[in-house]
Amino acid sequence: MAMRPMERIHQKEFRWNVPVKYQEMEIRFAQKKDLPQIIALCKEHAEYEKSKYDPENKLDVLSNSIFGQNPVLNCLVVENDDIIIGYATFTKQFST
Repeated sequence: MAMRPMERIHQKEFRWNVPVKYQEMEIRFAQKKDLPQIIALCKEHAEYEKSKYDPENKLDVLSNSIFGQNPVLNCLVVENDDIIIGYATFTKQFST
């Protein structure tokens, strides 16, 4: 089943409705209000990978990296019933 953009507010703000069995999830670019839930998922991911997790300054680092004056990171979130259940981060790089 294909995803379709639901709305476009800014140049970078797309939303998709993704039907999954009997639920609807929304995939969208992260907003500052999502950071606490994203950080919780970062911690869970580190635990799953059995890797070290350092929560110190995580909010500031992610906030500046995603939403700062010169953002270096993009972040998509998957939301279901106002709960962030997944995220993906990516950067835009290229070489000539």
